[in-house]
Amino acid sequence: MNQLKTPIMHYSTPAESLDGPAPQDREANLLIQEHIAAYIAPVDYILRETARNQVRVDLLHVPPDEEERPYHTFVTSGMSDSPMSAPKSMERYRYAELMLCLPEDWLLSLEDLAHETNYWPLRWLKILAQFPHKFKTWVWHSHIMPNGDPPAPFASDTKLSSVALSLPVTVDEDFVVLPVREDKVIYFFSLLPLYKEEMEYKIRSGWDSLARRLDRADISEIVDKNRRNTCPRWSLGR
Repeated sequence: MNQLKTPIMHYSTPAESLDGPAPQDREANLLIQEHIAAYIAPVDYILRETARNQVRVDLLHVPPDEEERPYHTFVTSGMSDSPMSAPKSMERYRYAELMLCLPEDWLLSLEDLAHETNYWPLRWLKILAQFPHKFKTWVWHSHIMPNGDPPAPFASDTKLSSVALSLPVTVDEDFVVLPVREDKVIYFFSLLPLYKEEMEYKIRSGWDSLARRLDRADISEIVDKNRRNTCPRWSLGR
């Protein structure tokens, strides 16, 4: 029997709720906005976190540029306010933020975002950004989280059902690393929605094999809810 290349972790009980306001690193929050402005474009609005007693994650929005970046860009700010519970050998990589891009015609008014067909990519930015703090764990490049077990589609108009953390390709490679202080460096990862079969292929064959398929299909963090499935016939049951 073949061994799984990717271990499967299960989390059911979150850590205790935070007492009082969530921690906030204002210096890092400001530097994140400056970093985005330097490598992408200035942030034009922020979707503020309003929930209490959990990790505060704001979503920073950069509008489309018809010539160079014909898509919306969202970057989290707040995931790196607290360190993740990284493995001992990876303690220098305890701070991260996430990003993804949405097509220029994606519906983003407050009224539109009340519908899950429009909101799910932003919801999952928040879920992944809060997850390592809620469960006292660590997320990093190539980690995958499914929408349930078995994974269910994120919304009624898509079959995408899992998300992977990857290296962003819509920005300069220097964007990925943001030094804040001697003891704090923030790493930026993109959120990459996957089909169930792609997630299962990664579990069996490893991230590098899946990444090659995604790269050949020119798939990036620009969300395409009806994109081609790169592993249409794959199943762990076969």
